Amino acid sequence: MKITHIIMNLDAGGAQTFVASLAIEQKRLGHDVSIIVIDELVNSNFQVLLMNSLKAHDVQLYCMNRRLGKNVTIFKTVNGIIRTLAAINPDVINSHISTAHLIVKLCLKYSKIRAMQNRQVITVHNAPEAWHGLTTYFNKHTPTIYCSYSALEMNPKRDCMGVAIQNGIPPLHFNDSAIELLDRLSQDRSRKFVLSVGRLSRQKNYDMVCDIAKHFEDKGVDFLVCGIKQETAEQDLRNFSKHPNIHYIGVKTQDEVYSLMGNCDCFLNASIFEGLPITVLEAFFAGIPCVLSEIPPHNEIGTNMPQCYISDLASKEAFINNVEQALSCTDSKQDILNDRQPHLEKYSIKTTANNYIDFYTKVLKSIS
Repeated sequence: MKITHIIMNLDAGGAQTFVASLAIEQKRLGHDVSIIVIDELVNSNFQVLLMNSLKAHDVQLYCMNRRLGKNVTIFKTVNGIIRTLAAINPDVINSHISTAHLIVKLCLKYSKIRAMQNRQVITVHNAPEAWHGLTTYFNKHTPTIYCSYSALEMNPKRDCMGVAIQNGIPPLHFNDSAIELLDRLSQDRSRKFVLSVGRLSRQKNYDMVCDIAKHFEDKGVDFLVCGIKQETAEQDLRNFSKHPNIHYIGVKTQDEVYSLMGNCDCFLNASIFEGLPITVLEAFFAGIPCVLSEIPPHNEIGTNMPQCYISDLASKEAFINNVEQALSCTDSKQDILNDRQPHLEKYSIKTTANNYIDFYTKVLKSIS
């Protein structure tokens, strides 16, 4: 099967990490896989390593270089996508993120490659995912994969083939890159570290992280925040600076994040919405105790997970109590991982990739 994934960018984020892992696994399964990136590439270690990993696994990468705010590049982008898809002639075109869904549909519907429009499959990465009215209008019947059962339940129903396929991740590989960073922050080996990973945005709810950190200021606990700067970055960074035990450490590569998870004492995600968060799955596989906000995707994956504590989204006290519980855990990360193992099998990228292929096959049969 020839598969083309189309995504807006390769910035540091869960959807981008997932698409790369999915493409590599589908390639391992014997399929011809390519990725089209719509937006202009950024020069970051995260992106470079992601691109190198794709190239190392022979996943073909096509870059359209759309420049944000430059309307003239939209026409070049559309023409570039049309030419690229015509040359590849994929069996399945899997778009990711709502803007990509619309751009791809318009390329397919109003061009020489309109015969391909029935080959588009959408992946919905949030619960719920905000769509422009035009995206909904043009994709009423586009077959859809929801990244979690919560996403399937919480997004508007459309007249289309649909399935929930839970996200998965590849095996984690740990190194010692985080140790130097943690030593720079504190030479006191008795201090505890709480890690939050996610873009500086309203979704990630860093106001709550600040409230929690304030409680621990004089209790030997440091909070690390790792993520790309987005719409709330200015305010978030200002708030972080008010708390001596919050450290914004910028964007880290996947290996660096895994090392942080392997060396920190608690993973904290206070998001107000998610799809099925990749970083939380990574934290589960790293064996680190987790404190999560009470939202449907976290309930879906975390309710029965050992050493995972679900916190009322509106209650600072609930988060604080759960962080205290997580930090008091005396089990080793390996012991926690062993306890979690029966719950983790379904979150393997191999399982996810096979389920994607099964759905693609059903879509192709329906249009043959």
